Amino acid sequence: MAKYKNLYELAEGFKKGELVGWILMVDNDSTHLGWVGPSPDGSDEDELMEFEDQKYEKGIELYDGSNDIYILDQALTLAGVPNMGV
Repeated sequence: MAKYKNLYELAEGFKKGELVGWILMVDNDSTHLGWVGPSPDGSDEDELMEFEDQKYEKGIELYDGSNDIYILDQALTLAGVPNMGV
């Protein structure tokens, strides 16, 4: 189970500085955390791929948006916009 279970918790994590180096990646069918922080310098290709795999797995541990959670309603509510899915 991921540490942050919805956008409300995720927003609090960002506000508290717990997610420095991470961004929320959003497209039409998935949402996940992506690492944009520093990566190892001077590493060979295998080490860099291992680092990227570790960050991918860590991102899922933090927030797993791959399930069928409808986040648009959560985002609109966080922005103070009344909404209803159709």
